[in-house]
Amino acid sequence: MAAPPLLTSGVPAFDELLDGIAIGDNLVLLVGDGTPIDWFVDACVRASDREQLVIVDTSGRHEPDAARAVLAWTDATTPAEEARAAFDRADELVGTDARVIVDTLTGVASTWGSQTALDLFLVGCPRLYRRRSIALWILRRSGHDERFLRRLRDVTQVVATVDGTEERLLVTVEKAAGRPAHVVGRTLEATLHDGVLVDMTSGASNGTRLGETIRQLRTGRGVGQAELARRIGISPSALSQAERGVRGVSGETVLRLWEALGVPVGPDEDATDGYHIGRRTGEEATPLATGVTGRRLVASPGSTAWEVRVDPRARGRGPLFPGKGTETVVLRDGMLDLEIGKATETLQAGDAIVLDAAVIDGWANPADHPATVVWTITR
Repeated sequence: MAAPPLLTSGVPAFDELLDGIAIGDNLVLLVGDGTPIDWFVDACVRASDREQLVIVDTSGRHEPDAARAVLAWTDATTPAEEARAAFDRADELVGTDARVIVDTLTGVASTWGSQTALDLFLVGCPRLYRRRSIALWILRRSGHDERFLRRLRDVTQVVATVDGTEERLLVTVEKAAGRPAHVVGRTLEATLHDGVLVDMTSGASNGTRLGETIRQLRTGRGVGQAELARRIGISPSALSQAERGVRGVSGETVLRLWEALGVPVGPDEDATDGYHIGRRTGEEATPLATGVTGRRLVASPGSTAWEVRVDPRARGRGPLFPGKGTETVVLRDGMLDLEIGKATETLQAGDAIVLDAAVIDGWANPADHPATVVWTITR
């Protein structure tokens, strides 16, 4: 029997929630404590061509013959470098158009530390995208700090939260790159029957669905109703009515809600004004790699600008900002080498480079003084 089509997660209701699965998608599921998720992983395994499947197994529940390569990462005595090398070999073995399931990235962090788990994702995500593969990354939200989760959200194409029990599961889209803006914020209310997800929202009104989405995002972030109402400038009773679906919410209020709850919102495809304003974030500098710090200057629906500092003699492999999009790199001070394919481009103060299809494979500051860069990513 032929394998099911590649362009599915194995869960049709989830595919529909996203307006379809795309080639190169990295699907990040942020799962609440106590929420069942093995059913999703098992559905993804069943929907995959075994010869094109790689499973990273930190739970020990996957059979060795379930995929072309099953990496049993349950032994903490195995060096992290050895595990990463096994992942790279499996990736090379399967090649393009593969399916990769990491069950779970939280397990990787528990075994070898958060930085190892983050490095695996930051290298694996863009590489799998370039290989036209589809990857499923499972995480328990409580197992990671906000910086870790923010880096994942910045890089990946799809982020969804999963909360609840078998009797009532809520799946909410937090990020959906390459889809219409209205996909973000969608919520699926469902139940599990014999491991199959059954949509319960088909008869719900739009107001009820939106209200449930707001409530889930608010409670998932630990924000009280009164506090959220204060942030967006409405009364607690109005917010309560909106969450229960008995009162409508204006488009302006929805945008304020998404901003207050940290939900990324894409540009309106029907907009005619032709521009978007990015406001100064006021954020502190954070580490991006060894010897590199970055401070996000402005963020708009379609692009983000960073001020990046590269220490003297610092160097590294892979892009600093993996993922889809066009990168514009403007060197303000110092010197910077960028490896792009087989070429090495050297930038000096005042130089700029635009990468709309190429990917940075490595970078280095060859000088004895810091390099300062303005790095813009347009998605």
